Amino acid sequence: MSEDQLEDYDDYDETDVLVVGSGIAGLAAALGAAREGADVTVATKATRPEGASSWWAQGGIAVSRDDPAQFKQDILDASAGTADPGAVDVLVDEANDAVQDVLVDTLDVEFDTNGEEWDFGREAAHDEPRILHVDAATGRAIHVPFLNYLDDHDAVAVRDDTAALELVTHEGRVHGALLEHGGDVTPTFAGATVLATGGIGDLYPRSTNPDGSTGDGIAMAALAGAEVADMEYVQFHPTVFPGREAEDDGGEAGPFLVSEAVRGEGAVLRNADGDRFMPAIHEAAELAPRDVVARAVNTEIERTGEVRLDVSPLDFAAEFPDLASKAEDRGIDWTAGIPVAPAEHFLCGGVAVDDRGRTTLDRCFAVGECARTGVHGANRLASTSLLEGLVWGLRAGESAASIDGTVDVIE
Repeated sequence: MSEDQLEDYDDYDETDVLVVGSGIAGLAAALGAAREGADVTVATKATRPEGASSWWAQGGIAVSRDDPAQFKQDILDASAGTADPGAVDVLVDEANDAVQDVLVDTLDVEFDTNGEEWDFGREAAHDEPRILHVDAATGRAIHVPFLNYLDDHDAVAVRDDTAALELVTHEGRVHGALLEHGGDVTPTFAGATVLATGGIGDLYPRSTNPDGSTGDGIAMAALAGAEVADMEYVQFHPTVFPGREAEDDGGEAGPFLVSEAVRGEGAVLRNADGDRFMPAIHEAAELAPRDVVARAVNTEIERTGEVRLDVSPLDFAAEFPDLASKAEDRGIDWTAGIPVAPAEHFLCGGVAVDDRGRTTLDRCFAVGECARTGVHGANRLASTSLLEGLVWGLRAGESAASIDGTVDVIE
């Protein structure tokens, strides 16, 4: 947006740090900046709380436990060697401390336990159980208390149902964004701007993302001249119930993701002939990397007409009550298996950033799914998205707050 165009607006707002987006990455950036003494405005077009992708995350959040070297290797292997080793080092080295500091000590998230110890789960392409979870609704268990905590923070103002339309740029620097709420459009000037707008699921006919995942932050940054990378690296989740025809029975009809944790607990994939096919495709069978499983599921659907997730090897209703309820609401007899198909799940590319979330635009940061950190390469390891958002969000927020504090208002 040019200086001349700003003259069309009679009023404006100011903040030290403007965060656009309210998933775990945006909330972590707000927390990181507020801890450094900055006044923060969080602007999100989402309505609370379901509008942010983090609320929908099921499986959990991976941590390094006591073996960061193996965690790093698992991430690199899942990416088929395309992940940035330096970025992976940042993720695994800070995983334990970030989760303990923010999620446990600050937000008091009650992760599932096995007696007095945390009940670490295992998902596809993980060498060992290392995933903290809350049933199959981990995102919700983190996101709601995070929003509530920031609502009560004196230095943070959360403005929901507020869309960012365009970055405000002048003389090679980002000065904030043009925000719209209730039909009113107002420039918000900021010392630093953090984009945390999520993914691109709305571009696909079937996606696990919530409505509104339209790549806004990536588009705004690209139009302002930021470098964007690896946009071709789109991950598909292999086990999504694709939905059913709406009927007059009042039941749910929409798709839902069947968490990878279900396969981690022993569920297996069978084609329309009842044959289990994954052991012949990969040595890890159902726990192979997501891209391998998704391709195999798609192939079997085309060849036999259907793939079902057989949950009979586990006590599905007891271990995953939320998923069992979702299946029953859609009229699925899950004892006979849950019909599944691949669906768009996660963008591994995005706005190119460094290890602090800095984009190629001055005073502009990007975190979460809209950012390309290099951690995931071409294929993301299960349950690393919440972790990446948390780690890079904190780092970006701290760096954004360290900028000299001057808010340049363009008049």
